[in-house]
Amino acid sequence: MRVRSKWCAVLVTATVVAGALAAAPAGAAPPAGPTLVDSVTGATGAQARAGAAQFQQGVARTATGRAVDGPAAAAEVLRYWTPERMRAAETADTGVLAATPFPTSRTIGKVFFVDPNRGNRDSACSAAVLHTAKGKLVLTAGHCVHGGGTGRQYMTQWMFSPGHNGGDPVGRFTAVAFTTYTLWLTNGNSGYDVAVAELLPLGGASVVAAVGGGNGLAINYGVGHPVTAVGYPALGGFATNKVQQACAGTTFQFGPLQVGISNCDFTGGASGGPWFLTYNQATGSGHIYSVSGNILDRVLPGEVFGAYFDDTTYAMVSYAEYYSA
Repeated sequence: MRVRSKWCAVLVTATVVAGALAAAPAGAAPPAGPTLVDSVTGATGAQARAGAAQFQQGVARTATGRAVDGPAAAAEVLRYWTPERMRAAETADTGVLAATPFPTSRTIGKVFFVDPNRGNRDSACSAAVLHTAKGKLVLTAGHCVHGGGTGRQYMTQWMFSPGHNGGDPVGRFTAVAFTTYTLWLTNGNSGYDVAVAELLPLGGASVVAAVGGGNGLAINYGVGHPVTAVGYPALGGFATNKVQQACAGTTFQFGPLQVGISNCDFTGGASGGPWFLTYNQATGSGHIYSVSGNILDRVLPGEVFGAYFDDTTYAMVSYAEYYSA
């Protein structure tokens, strides 16, 4: 079986953890085997240089091509996303959904962007705040930041609304940069459909500070685990949905680099949303096992797929943390 690193055939029960996520020691690397990573630390300079062939960064831009590198460009993005545009935003996928409402977590949010690969359509995805030292990163699907494959482009006007409920209870954060796998950028390999967005601070506060925490990672856990997938589906019976929805399933292997869950008819808009192996309702955070990637309800109804999280997932997030401002 071709995988990025060894699969671990262990079975654990999804856990509700008691306390807030704690920071890992500076410079710590995850041990081999199944690991719950509470806080991702930045790579060293040597590690970042070594990862340059495996991961790539892209500059977040407005629809006019302006780099979102400060308040003026960020204001241009925010002006674009009027309430009317946000309500009408199309999703990056298609399908039909059956899920249940999820108690709103501010560490999960809705993403709005313009997709130049689809005629500059207003689109939407989901994302989750990551617990890191700098506190500026959110995790999502690769296809929520880049079209995937040679000749495809990065999304523009990228904005994140944590805890979105039809409004923006925490505020609206604009992306300054994206990090994803080179193999997503070059051939759209679904096993690498994962990305990180770095967000500009809002009112001087990082996104982690603004929402009061962030999520960790669950890496190298193999399959056979109950998880809870959360996101913002926006089609079918949820065409007017503005709140977080969830479904539960047990993970299984799907191809060499992906995992799936059954009995979860997620649809477009849920892409990029986290799959929690553990979740603490009190803090609204947990450990993310994967994110929703392929949603093929018309081909395989009731099943959703995501990239398998292993050491390289941790390395990609660590790479993004190293290069974040």
